[in-house]
Amino acid sequence: MRVSDYNIVVPLPDSDEYILIHGYSGAVDVVQQGVVDFLQGFGNGRGTGGVPEGMIETLKKRGYLTERTPEEEQDFVRKLGQLLHNVQKKRAGFLMMPTYDCNLRCSYCYEKRLCKKGCEWLEKVMDRATVDAAYNAMEKIQQDIGDDKASTITLYGGEPFLKRNADIVRYIVAQGGERGYGFRAVTNGVELDEFLDLLGEGVGKVNLMQITLDGPAQVHDKRRFKADGKGSFADIARNISAALEHRVTVVVRTNVDKKNVAGIPELADIYVEQGWVDRPNFSAYCSAVHLRPGSPGQESLFFDGQLTDLVNESAKWHPQVKLITSDKHLKAKFKGLLMDKTYPHFSPVSCGSQLGMYLFDPHGNIYICWDSVGEPIGLVGHYLPDLAFDQEALGLWHERTIMSIPECVACKYALLCGGGCAQHAYYATGNMKSPVCSGFSNLFHQAVPVAYAEYLSEQAGLELDSERAI
Repeated sequence: MRVSDYNIVVPLPDSDEYILIHGYSGAVDVVQQGVVDFLQGFGNGRGTGGVPEGMIETLKKRGYLTERTPEEEQDFVRKLGQLLHNVQKKRAGFLMMPTYDCNLRCSYCYEKRLCKKGCEWLEKVMDRATVDAAYNAMEKIQQDIGDDKASTITLYGGEPFLKRNADIVRYIVAQGGERGYGFRAVTNGVELDEFLDLLGEGVGKVNLMQITLDGPAQVHDKRRFKADGKGSFADIARNISAALEHRVTVVVRTNVDKKNVAGIPELADIYVEQGWVDRPNFSAYCSAVHLRPGSPGQESLFFDGQLTDLVNESAKWHPQVKLITSDKHLKAKFKGLLMDKTYPHFSPVSCGSQLGMYLFDPHGNIYICWDSVGEPIGLVGHYLPDLAFDQEALGLWHERTIMSIPECVACKYALLCGGGCAQHAYYATGNMKSPVCSGFSNLFHQAVPVAYAEYLSEQAGLELDSERAI
């Protein structure tokens, strides 16, 4: 018997308690200092030292003590990862890109590099025949992987909601509705008022959208401005209110670097003043701006952990800032482990691009990652004149799992992290099968205590189930 290599110990602030998490059993327990001391001492060869047999049995049952060797634990993680992967990859996710064109000229846009392809290429718009071909390809993909359930289509760009493209966007949504699809959208929201009839609940409607605000107007308008140089904040704010009225789930994202981080508290105040925070269909988060290695502007970037620290610190003196946290995904994953006794919150990959995500562009091409549209690394096939995949290119993405990265299999966070972003790995090292940690362990240790406090609050004072505590 030995201490598992997959134990994660997170101290709770201002407390003598710890959150103990097991990286492949899914166990989560609130424990006292003595349990942590025992595990550390046992790992250093001090034995059981008179610890009650009942506690030892519980620690074994939960996975913190194990009979497995390090190699056997890694083999178990591989097998569990493969089981999860076999289930997850049987669902397809589709994105449709009516055009690469956009009505904003954001200062940090990662698609600016595509301008070298020329205006004609950028401004091409899907027509009805292209849309029909895309839907036929989706049906074939679902048949091939055994996915018999219609999924959700995400409208993407460029900018999917351009007024001049309204007819084809309505056709996309109408045809999708006939096939049983619901819709989501990643939009800048500037011309959303022209598409309000497409918003709503259920099949054949846009049910959820992500819209970006980068700060109060005076900050946002310097970063996300129109082609004519005018600001976009007022239009976007008005259209967020309209979308919320249509019962659409609106997720507001703030792309943060050192140039706009000071405006986050004022932005949080705006969310309150607008009454958005009182609506159950509104949420917000911030994310660190990422640029490719070697791109100009690196000096203004935050690491994810730095941003989380800054936001959490601001929330201490400006409580509304907690509305725009940067660790919502991690907190949701941890809360899922607390509330569920199964494995749905574990994954051997970090992104849908490594499973069954396919993006259909207006040129008849299929890309696998929305951050690499228009780029050779993301091109995996085409749907015009017919559907065909480059199996070698597809394999680079689909075969990238924690099981294929030795450093990840041996990591206690593997099934929580998923190995990091495949595209970031490629651009950083030239090898897609290299790990991208991005400070995950630090982010996780920051998120867990906050998520646990929120969990207790949400439980309205109820104690954790006895099975969850030692």
